Amino acid sequence: MPRDVLLPALAGLLLVASAFALPPRLHGDAGEYLLTLESFHGHRSPELQPRDLDSLRRLLQDAGVSLDEDRILPNYHRGRDGRLYCYHFWGYSLAGLPARHLLSALGLDPLRALPVTNAVLFALALLSTALLPWDSARRLVLAGLLLFSPALAFLLWPHPEILSFALAAVALSLAASGWPALAVLAAAGAAIQNPPLQLLVGVLWVLAALPAFRGSVGKSRGLGGRVKALLPPSLAVLPALVPAAFFQWQFGVFNLSV
Repeated sequence: MPRDVLLPALAGLLLVASAFALPPRLHGDAGEYLLTLESFHGHRSPELQPRDLDSLRRLLQDAGVSLDEDRILPNYHRGRDGRLYCYHFWGYSLAGLPARHLLSALGLDPLRALPVTNAVLFALALLSTALLPWDSARRLVLAGLLLFSPALAFLLWPHPEILSFALAAVALSLAASGWPALAVLAAAGAAIQNPPLQLLVGVLWVLAALPAFRGSVGKSRGLGGRVKALLPPSLAVLPALVPAAFFQWQFGVFNLSV
């Protein structure tokens, strides 16, 4: 019902407005994620090229801030194709590309692209609570717990914590609302930057696959019915496997940081 989404939507809009209004907090590994975002913006690839550094330097200079390049650049390594890639997977930076294009088109600070992406994902997590088959008060309490969780402190960081937190919350809401394949897909998105969340992907896949092995699906449709029931959640797992596949392809290991 519209009234069920009103408060989560308002809270989400407030988060997005905050990301537009407040300066990003360039702490931790922000430099690597911003630099990879510039790579995607400049040439649609996570490969580090000299022009990407020049682009980020100009953005930082315009914003009156700086990053320690001597700390950032050693985190790039040469893959089997001879190109330089960051040891952080590039999924989060790619997720920020639409916001990067939008901010550039509006003449706003492109350094806000990842915080704006964080805010949109956080808003999506809040809105997902409206799907839950619970009474309004219980949904409102859960939305409040999400909004004022410690994850809020990372809103303005160009970091993937919000992405993993928000998509994991969406996955659990979808699972509880009877959308098992979509729940697996959301959990797989969360696991892209947080490999231990592949455990959540596996649990949700099992829950989604159980009807294929019991009840009416398995008895009346036979093998074909089971395959058809297993296909959507199995395809939804694939995004969680992309980081391991990329690092295996370029570096011969499943996780370069480990």
